[in-house]
Amino acid sequence: MRLWRSGLIVLAFLLSLAAGGSAQNLVTNGDFEGTWNPAPPGLGEWVGNSWTAWSERLPASPNWPAGDPALWSMPGNTGVPDPNVNNYQRIIGGSIRTSNFRGGIYQLVNTVAGQAYDLDIDARMFRTNSTNQAVIPTGSVGYDLTGQTSNPLAASINWVNFQESDAWSRYSVRFTANGPTSIWVRGIMPEATAWLHVDVDNISVVPAGSTQRISITDGPKATQISDTTFEIEWTTDVASSSVVEYGPASPNGDDGAIYPLTAQAPGNLQLHKVLLTGLAPDTEYHYRVRSSATGYKTVYSVDKTFRTPPEALPVFTNGSFEQIEGSGPTRTAVGWRSFPVVGGGDGGDASGYIGPYPTSGVPRWLGVLNTQNGQYFAGAGGSYDRKQGGFYQRFKAVPGMTYRVDAYIATYANGGAPWDCQVWVGIDPKGGVDPGPAPDPNDPNPKPSWIVWSTDPAHGDNAFPIRWVPVSVEAVAESNAITVFVRFQQKWQLQWNITAVDNIRVTGPPAETIPVPSIGQAKAQPDYAMVETTNGAIVTLVPLSESGFFYVQDEDGTAGIRVESGASVNIGDKVQVKGILRTLETGERVLRDTTVTKIGTGTTKIRNIGSRSVGGPRYVGPDGQPTNVGIENEGLLVRVYGKVTKMDFLEGYFLLDDGSGVDAEDDARGVKVIRSEVYPMPGDYLSIVGVITSEIRNGKTIRVVRGREQQVPSDYTPLAP
Repeated sequence: MRLWRSGLIVLAFLLSLAAGGSAQNLVTNGDFEGTWNPAPPGLGEWVGNSWTAWSERLPASPNWPAGDPALWSMPGNTGVPDPNVNNYQRIIGGSIRTSNFRGGIYQLVNTVAGQAYDLDIDARMFRTNSTNQAVIPTGSVGYDLTGQTSNPLAASINWVNFQESDAWSRYSVRFTANGPTSIWVRGIMPEATAWLHVDVDNISVVPAGSTQRISITDGPKATQISDTTFEIEWTTDVASSSVVEYGPASPNGDDGAIYPLTAQAPGNLQLHKVLLTGLAPDTEYHYRVRSSATGYKTVYSVDKTFRTPPEALPVFTNGSFEQIEGSGPTRTAVGWRSFPVVGGGDGGDASGYIGPYPTSGVPRWLGVLNTQNGQYFAGAGGSYDRKQGGFYQRFKAVPGMTYRVDAYIATYANGGAPWDCQVWVGIDPKGGVDPGPAPDPNDPNPKPSWIVWSTDPAHGDNAFPIRWVPVSVEAVAESNAITVFVRFQQKWQLQWNITAVDNIRVTGPPAETIPVPSIGQAKAQPDYAMVETTNGAIVTLVPLSESGFFYVQDEDGTAGIRVESGASVNIGDKVQVKGILRTLETGERVLRDTTVTKIGTGTTKIRNIGSRSVGGPRYVGPDGQPTNVGIENEGLLVRVYGKVTKMDFLEGYFLLDDGSGVDAEDDARGVKVIRSEVYPMPGDYLSIVGVITSEIRNGKTIRVVRGREQQVPSDYTPLAP
């Protein structure tokens, strides 16, 4: 062991004895507001006066050497106490020093045999730049009733561990002295895979006197009452007050455990319940509870967190993770949130949204796994690493109704047993967004109990080719929203861990339907809204060469939309439609999962439109400004005019230019006309009727008019040969 003394402890004894009084803190410079001394060689930079630095090196490994911590004066690490701010001691090490470490500080205090004392400390332990969450660091405060100061590994030291969090918490323990007592603080980082910070402040050892201690025997826990109201509940062994300190930001600043808000309930109780109301949506809150009673020492909990839910989506969406936004480690999947720790795929995408990997052939994720459906899935994978975490989606539901979730999971534990990698699907019937703590590797229950989890199967058979296994779970909604969770568990640091999920489907009644009189008002609703037209719309296009969709528009010709349905309809039918609004990759709005009711027949206007107005005002030029004018008109039946600039007989399309020269990402310019079953020659002038749609070509969205495959001969009018 290497010990360095930074102050005269004997002088500290004399000062504490001279001060006297039951409230006297026997720890010298426990608040670190005194001077700082240079750290011993190898332990830069600063040690609080009256404290002694220590380091007891861990064994080296092939991957990193044995090393020591660094001791910093905070904030700023200048070694100059600042009277205008709060000062505290930091123990830091790990990958910042390219080594593991075990070390800290200690001080001997002049406690009296037979006297009870309270040891209190404000502390936080957190890591940054972490590459291996499987490593378990340690931060602790300890007391040694023998008073020894030569062996920080002595079995006589009683340690109290800090929780891993970048928020300050208060820790307290009572002991009866046998004489002078040594107070120890330590940090341990067994691998050089992260920067470990152990910050300590306000260390005190005070005679307990006649006060007794209150203990928190259960909790605290946060229960969601509504989207903006949570109840904090805890139990104490003594009837005492009920106070919650909380705020929307972590108490992780240099000022310590300070919360901006307080709520309380009246009276002294053992079962404490405090409501927190008016909370902001989709926000993480930090809180701690405290309870006091006459003749008792006030008890504080450690810092805890809960998250208020985001606004529930109108319906469950993107169950196959095909709608991906962004790229690389920050990409997201529409509708989904992730909770740590999730990783793997494409070089370690932290989001865990993986692809594109088609359902067969190559490429395969990590060389071994294709999707179950589509191009993308969600998962976590690692080599000699563990990744735990998952995904959730919250959407509206009907209380009292049953919802079923079906999905496919895939796992592989190379070097382990099949059950060493597991995936669960769950439903929170209350619509919460708390996935609970990571499950214990030795516990097959994914926890928490308030989520209804799928049972067997939870893993594959560990054989190649890796197969997708169907799983399901169902629950009765207990509020106006439910949450679907997916949770991964990788138990050990195996050669390869693979956990994945795909093709999640939800069966259950939609929560609400928005009645709209027109297609235009339907398209004004957000994605995933369930809408139903009340006035009816006219079918304008029913494809002959494809199936599963058609187009409708309002009778006055102001708005149209693609309806994805297998219903049998004809051009001119008047229908009411009910479905879920979605937006295609091109930006076109569609109605999906649609029911169609015929209510008669009718006619609708066909509007004449210029090429620059095809698609509405969403097309922009190189300067970022709109290149056309007009209202949004995708899905509308229109007539366009112009000169044929290209005829592609192989693909069956031509380009039509009215002089606007709109970009078709082709070797000629003009609006792309498809499915017209008309084959003009370049240089011909004509008009054609069709529905405005779009497609992506060479990475750019282009204007498209889809013809009606000559079902209506008057759609085509030659103007000049």
